Amino acid sequence: MDKDKQIQKIPEYPVEKITGKSNLLIRGLQELGLLTKILKLISSGDVLKIQALDGSRTIKSSGNIFRHVFSDFSNLHTSEIAQKTDEIEVLVYEVVKDARVYKMFASLNRNLEQMCLTQNQILEFIDKHKEYKIPLDKHVIYHFLFKANDKVFVNQVCVGLADPDSYPKWFDGPLEEAASWDYPADGHFRVVVPK
Repeated sequence: MDKDKQIQKIPEYPVEKITGKSNLLIRGLQELGLLTKILKLISSGDVLKIQALDGSRTIKSSGNIFRHVFSDFSNLHTSEIAQKTDEIEVLVYEVVKDARVYKMFASLNRNLEQMCLTQNQILEFIDKHKEYKIPLDKHVIYHFLFKANDKVFVNQVCVGLADPDSYPKWFDGPLEEAASWDYPADGHFRVVVPK
């Protein structure tokens, strides 16, 4: 049997089911097309930067951006001021396979805390890059991670170009308690992480 026919008989594997995984193994399986892909990098070739910040802005204090902040946000002690941050580059991914929030981020095979932005950095991204590659007839929902009170939280921001001032913005809660339904791979859902 030739090599191509052998490869066709190997099943596709979601990354979370591979034990003892290494970056080399993951890359090899992805190149062979055998690893389930949840996210597709859409910012390749573009440089999306978030400037150095003092960490003073928080979601709770930014009513002009987050008009719909769940009451749990305050109860979970998430409005702490962050440390100063240097300028960073971020990557933007589109969800191309139905997935829950946790699996979207886990599919990047990185430590969750390394994928966190500060609340100030999330607000800066929305200020500077919220309209990035959004078709005129669509809205997108950006997913961000941030850390507060020793927990990782999910933050979502919905952006539509038809009426940019009317789009809802909200805080989703701790990552392990985030909504359990699958988000569809319909071009609306994105993930933003530090490079």
